[in-house]
Amino acid sequence: MKKLIFGALFLALVGIGTTGCKKEVLNKNSSTVTNSQNNSSQIKSLTGFHSDGKMLIFNTSDDFANFIEFDISKHVDEYSANSKDGQPAMRNIKQELANEVYSRYSDYILSSNQIDYINDNILNEVLNKDMIVQIGNYLYRLNKEKEKVFVLSSTYKETDYNNLISENTANKKIMVYSTDEDVLEMVETGRQSEKGIFCSAPYAHEKTSNYTPVAVINQFASMTARAIYKKYGFSHKLIAEVTLSNTNAYNNVQIYIAAENCNFKQRCGTPLTNFNHPWLTPQPLQIGSIYKKYGYTMYNSIRALENYNIKIRGRAEDYSNPVGSNPYNVVFTEWVILV
Repeated sequence: MKKLIFGALFLALVGIGTTGCKKEVLNKNSSTVTNSQNNSSQIKSLTGFHSDGKMLIFNTSDDFANFIEFDISKHVDEYSANSKDGQPAMRNIKQELANEVYSRYSDYILSSNQIDYINDNILNEVLNKDMIVQIGNYLYRLNKEKEKVFVLSSTYKETDYNNLISENTANKKIMVYSTDEDVLEMVETGRQSEKGIFCSAPYAHEKTSNYTPVAVINQFASMTARAIYKKYGFSHKLIAEVTLSNTNAYNNVQIYIAAENCNFKQRCGTPLTNFNHPWLTPQPLQIGSIYKKYGYTMYNSIRALENYNIKIRGRAEDYSNPVGSNPYNVVFTEWVILV
């Protein structure tokens, strides 16, 4: 399993024009991608995946890790925006997987009006309608409601698939893990893994902060911020988020997310400490949405975090209300602290 050594990961500069700073990732097995215009075939060659008509299959766990970690600092998950150079800044997972034929979880919950317990822009597309993906030689079913991951060797894919769907643990071929754990590593190396032998570090708790009090930008717009750490067993994700409410399509406002003295540590890995990020200047664009979320993925890996101490806030530059010689008025949310 690849080792991830990470450096300065983030700012969330989100836009209503959006730009992200570069994340430094050192991985001897990964390829370098230099822009956000990669088509699905280029991304496919980087990550190594295909579908069998029933589910998405990643050739190895490294391929899956590359896919979920792919260039995250250049993308604002889920949100439509433009980067400073005019190229798409949003990572469009649907487009990346457009050539793969299988029934997606995202389509299933939409068509059947089901509750979305997973609620992740990447996993909602990767998982099939049965909440299953194949990674290497194993099938993984994510039950986020129960905080469990059920696993079946691909050797028994044809004979025991229904047992995996029903989470029939009476079938000894079905293995069960917690979403807290580094599930891929545990499955591929057995319970007596390097992690189990040499690492006794705890797992960080899944948590979502409260929203900040509403910060009024102008008579038409306001915003609030929060931070989130989500655990899915084979994906662990730390997100900063600003929610904007706006009732004027011609409001000229720019939104940022900033970090101050942030710390987090991957289990048995290298910590990122005392991280701060200055404000950057995005491309000014008008906004036309009544309600929109802007988020930045600070961390997304197959490896869980041991701990985190996150301090973020939203900032708006309101060009509709210049102040003196300054072409905009600045409004902040309160700080969000997630520990």
